[in-house]
Order: sequence, then C-alpha cells, then structure tokens
Amino acid sequence: MELLAQGRDCDVYDLGDGTVLRRSRSKHDQAFEARVLAHVAAAGFPVPAVHELRAGGRDLVMEKVQGPTMLEAIERRPWKVAAHGRLLGDLHRRLHELPGPDWLPAVPGGDRLCHFDLHPLNVILAPDGPVVIDWTNACRGPAGADVGRAWALMAGAEGPVGFPLRLVLDPIRRRLIDAFVDRAGREEAREHLGLAVELTLLDPNIGEREKASMRALAAAEGRPAD
Repeated sequence: MELLAQGRDCDVYDLGDGTVLRRSRSKHDQAFEARVLAHVAAAGFPVPAVHELRAGGRDLVMEKVQGPTMLEAIERRPWKVAAHGRLLGDLHRRLHELPGPDWLPAVPGGDRLCHFDLHPLNVILAPDGPVVIDWTNACRGPAGADVGRAWALMAGAEGPVGFPLRLVLDPIRRRLIDAFVDRAGREEAREHLGLAVELTLLDPNIGEREKASMRALAAAEGRPAD
C-alpha cells in the first residue's frame, strides 16, 4: 500500500482500486466518523463514500478523492485566495443548513450540524467540486461556533506551508480569512468566537504560539477566551 498522507492520529493508504484505507495509529474506533460520513452523504453534502470498517474499527475504507487540498491550491495560485475563502464560506453555510442529529456531541447554543475542523486542509478540490474530509470533530451546535473555530485555526495555525507562500503568508492569510468570514457570517462567528477559541485551546496538538494567536484574535474581536 502507498502511504498518501499522515494526520494527527491516522495514516491514509492508497489501496489501488479507487479506495483509500484510513488507519488509526492509536487503534481508535472510527465507527463514529463512518456514521457521520454516511449521514452527511445521505443529506447530499459532498463527502467521500464509506465502503467498510475493518480491524474492529481501526481501519476505515472509503472512496479515494482525486485533487489537491484547498491549501495546496492556494499555495500554487495565491492570487486566487479570496475565491477559495468564499468557497470555504459557502461550504460552511451549506453544511449549517442541516440540523445536527441528537447522537452527535453537543456544543451549547445551537442545533446545526457542525464539522468543527472545516478549514483549507480538509477540503479536496475534486474535478466535480469540493469534497470535505476528516469528520472526527463533528458535533451539534451553533453555526457561528463552527465558523469561529475555523477562523481561529486559520488565524493561529503554523502548519506546513511551501517556501514561496511563506514570504507573503500574513497578507494572504488575512485575505483568506476576510473572504471566508464575510461569506460564512461574520457577526454570528464573532458572537461565538470566544467559545470556539476556548474549545480549540483544549486540543493538545495545538502549540503555545498558536494558542497565543487565537487568544489575541478573540480579544481583538471583543470576545476574550477564558
């Protein structure tokens, strides 16, 4: 099997038959994500098709989606960053039209279906349109908290970025965020930004400099996080 990608807990392998295997290194049961993907797909939202769970849920086999991530597309053509921000905002708005089922974990203050990690690394730009991946954090809550979390992650993240983009990272980041937040709903996101940042700060994978940037964003928007 060819290793295609590595995430915080999962490795993704190409099975060579139009599917990929997503394997949890910690042997985490992926039944929850498989259920979310099936539910969202049935509602008509663009996600990879689920084929099967294996190894007691450690392995999830699903459709292989061809195309770059949105972040990769921004790196290649940074002058199109605002269009990508608007597309990301449209995906949030479309998702938040769906009610969150009762079996999802709840974030207080709303009843919308939330991805809670919907940023450019988790959007694949397939030939037929964008596809959203990595639903591990899916929950039921306010749309503004979902948008606010993506806002905070994009503002504070220090993830892998190619050298050319590093030279102009800050202005490109600002254009991406402004286009995204304006399209997704700035006022509601701002209202829930403090909560979104508080929840994000609980993530052990986020570094101290990233946390400081997120706290600064919440404070600047008048919604300081505890």
